[in-house]
Amino acid sequence: MAISQAICTAFKKQLLDGDADFDTGGDKFKLALYQSTANLSASATAYTASGESTDTGSGDYTAGGKELTGQQTSVATLTAIVDFADLSFTGVTLTARGALIYNTSSAVTNAAVAVLDFGGDKTSTAGDYFASQSINVEEFHPEPFGMLDFSPVGGIIAILGVFFVALIG
Repeated sequence: MAISQAICTAFKKQLLDGDADFDTGGDKFKLALYQSTANLSASATAYTASGESTDTGSGDYTAGGKELTGQQTSVATLTAIVDFADLSFTGVTLTARGALIYNTSSAVTNAAVAVLDFGGDKTSTAGDYFASQSINVEEFHPEPFGMLDFSPVGGIIAILGVFFVALIG
């Protein structure tokens, strides 16, 4: 079994069919947590209880997860973005490897939207479990190369070039 992060293929078709409304007050979306035994990937079509995490304490995680709220849509650098408010499960004792975002308002019952892979098991013991997958492309600033960053390689190539022209030329 494996969890592979992806936008679900069935969801892409639902977008083309107009069966997804991310505006505030539109469709209702939920996030369910899953153990490493779950089989979730781009081929997921709907919410499933198979492999779902269970709260062994007295926290507020129940089967099916929790509703995502506060969604806002935007576009940045040719990428469409939907941003939900951070989600917290309080007082829970559970382990999760990933999550499934699904649409409870879709024409397809509990239609899968996206699979999130946490990259490893995340555990909470009688504490709060936060689910936040935020990557802000506007805050990503790669460092430019400096003028002399490639000088060791360039110097060697220049010296070899001079020898080549002088000897074979």
